[in-house]
Amino acid sequence: MKRSPRARGTLGAFLVPLGAATFAGPADASAPPTLVTAGLRTPGIRVLVIRAGGDDHRWQDFPQLPGLAYRVLETCTTPPDVRTACDPDGGIRRALALEPGRASAWTWQGARVAYNAAPDAIENLVGEHLGPRPRVWLDGPNPERRAQLRRGLNDTGVWQVTHRIQDITAVRRLDESGPAVTKTCPDRRPPALSVLRVADGRGTWVDVARRCRAVVATGDTPQALIRALMDRWRLDDPPPVGPSPLPALGAGPPPAGRALDHRLRAAIADSRAALDRIAVHGTHPQLVAAAR
Repeated sequence: MKRSPRARGTLGAFLVPLGAATFAGPADASAPPTLVTAGLRTPGIRVLVIRAGGDDHRWQDFPQLPGLAYRVLETCTTPPDVRTACDPDGGIRRALALEPGRASAWTWQGARVAYNAAPDAIENLVGEHLGPRPRVWLDGPNPERRAQLRRGLNDTGVWQVTHRIQDITAVRRLDESGPAVTKTCPDRRPPALSVLRVADGRGTWVDVARRCRAVVATGDTPQALIRALMDRWRLDDPPPVGPSPLPALGAGPPPAGRALDHRLRAAIADSRAALDRIAVHGTHPQLVAAAR
């Protein structure tokens, strides 16, 4: 599904410093998406965790890692530090459907990978998603433009421009194996190794292993091209807030197409506590099976 220009413009309007995020008075519907989207659009951020206060001592040792944005909702009016987002009346916490001491997590693409989870489950997911950055080989632009693109891609904190011999060899094998890649990838899963071909302001991102085009974008300058490409990598739907739509207690099988996200299944398997929180919204055999 193609994202409309209007939707992309709305996301761009959320680029605000997260450390200064303060929502006084009654929370309106735009406040939680603003907080979530601002975190996901911050350069260098790969995972966003939003926690609802609480006094669970296990959060005291929560790691501070490169690529992680960790925000705590507190009943304050002025944030005492960059990790705190003020939520005086609890409106943001309720809109995100978070219980005290629990947290939700999103990846930089906008996929929610944990909901209302305990510290150990969140820490496991953070470790999983902050592993080695996906590698990309630049092909096509002149040396000056290539240097600008290399700096810009590395600065995203998401991608790493590669110079490894084995990666370059894999790209050459792709080029030598047949005609140019024209097939579009069925999803926007970031590949471990890809090649970004740039010509005349147009960037084509190719998944080397799957031999398909992941995203395509244009930009007048290297900086504009990188912004456009990053926007294409993000998911079409806005970052979800509140609980996932789960079947009610005693309901029949869920409608087709409403299977749990495989990453949420992994989170459930990692933490019985997370399953307990999800079970508040309904117990279903599929949920129980996912945790076994």
